Amino acid sequence: MGDLGVSGDKRKLYVRSCYPMILKAIEDKRQYNIDTKDRSRIRVTILGTPGIGKTWMLYWLLWILRCRDVPVVIFQAKDQMYRFAADGTVRLSLSIHSFDADLNNDKCWYLVDGQEPKFYCTGITILATSPDRKKYSEFRKQGPSMLLYMPVFTQTEMLVCRAACFSDQREEDVVARYARIGGVVRYVLDQYEELDEELAVAFSRVKVKECMEAITGQYRASSIPHLIMHFHVPIEGKWAFRKSMMMPASNYVASELDRLFTKKQTIEYLRFLRNEIPDSETMRGKLFEAHAHRILEKGGTFRVRRLVRGSKADQGEEVLNLIGHERHWFHTVEDGARSVASGHFACPDFTTFPTFDSFMPTPDGNGTMAIQDTIRKDGHELKQEGFQSAKKAFKDAKVPIASVVFPVPHPVFDLWRLEQKVTLGIPQYVLDIDVGTDEHLYFPSSTTTSHSSDHATERKRKRGSSSGDSSIGHGARPSTGKRGRKGKGPTTVKKKGKR
Repeated sequence: MGDLGVSGDKRKLYVRSCYPMILKAIEDKRQYNIDTKDRSRIRVTILGTPGIGKTWMLYWLLWILRCRDVPVVIFQAKDQMYRFAADGTVRLSLSIHSFDADLNNDKCWYLVDGQEPKFYCTGITILATSPDRKKYSEFRKQGPSMLLYMPVFTQTEMLVCRAACFSDQREEDVVARYARIGGVVRYVLDQYEELDEELAVAFSRVKVKECMEAITGQYRASSIPHLIMHFHVPIEGKWAFRKSMMMPASNYVASELDRLFTKKQTIEYLRFLRNEIPDSETMRGKLFEAHAHRILEKGGTFRVRRLVRGSKADQGEEVLNLIGHERHWFHTVEDGARSVASGHFACPDFTTFPTFDSFMPTPDGNGTMAIQDTIRKDGHELKQEGFQSAKKAFKDAKVPIASVVFPVPHPVFDLWRLEQKVTLGIPQYVLDIDVGTDEHLYFPSSTTTSHSSDHATERKRKRGSSSGDSSIGHGARPSTGKRGRKGKGPTTVKKKGKR
């Protein structure tokens, strides 16, 4: 980024909490080499989503090294080379060999911003760059090197940075942009006028196959729109800053990706949601959550099974008829409660909302269904703190939580059982989300699908009805299925002829 941007205060440098943590990892490596008498050069590559402050970290590191009286620091940026000496002097390179003697000093630090290092350094070399392999692949081939990842901004960091360096911007506008695009400071605080245009370009480029490849790192940097796919980086534990996975930038982005992939009815995406492609469980869970929300907000008829804690027997299968509701994004649990009270399907606009993924009115309109999507086969433990907070907020809004519903992919539905160790005092259900099969590409929200199951046909015909068991909000009744036998699910009828 170079500086804080056109609209930012260039006299200030926001220091993220991850900067000293990443520096400590580098210094621990240097101390390990000293202890083991390893004389190999220390070479570090720091990768991160574009626009999150990697250049800022190099500026901060330059200042730290100057305060520690490091004899010499060489800084390479935009094909320029600068020499910072302990006495405070700064020199610009006049030829390619100007700093050869310094680079051969084992106490030298060589900092490189966004391009392949031009020279060897016997001290410590740090390259900070976006995930474009052309900028770091040759550097990593030259010998053993350390690979670290920088996380995107948290919302708290973004708001602190706004107050310190971008105080002319309204906090509510920053929160709204963060909800759309996540922790990319470049577009949340600086070049936000270009956000809509950049998002449109990113969504037009994204492809299912490339997103699936991004999960395991099998991708070309130029093919992945990093504006909407971010590095998810652990900051604690053994693998802190040493591993990463690609994730949608926000709940909004995940919802848009699911809409785009579903519209194309891509077989790879269906197989991905059904766990037929080796992948990251976290990534699949996030996209399944978006997929389930898109289906539930439209309403329809769904298979459900009431859960009994610690038992596989449960209380038999039922059919739940849901009314469609317009989606509202909310930022606090109180906002979510008000959205449900006004008849909306409420989804949090940030990815760290506790305990639940969404809320919707019960079919009778007198309460709330709290929704926790999951792809796991072994049940799900709700966090009590988040549950109690939501329970109070929805009670105060006069739409108390009447039931907890766990939407799961169809292959998991019959296996799923409750793992809740604490009794919640309200009914809990597992709900079947049909993600289709390769034989009939079934998407419940599609109005043009020709290869649908009886389940889908029944859902469309009865959409909006509300009769049956009051325990889930007057919307469930015993399932008879195609054959009219209680407890049996619907059968699938394939359409004859060419698909």
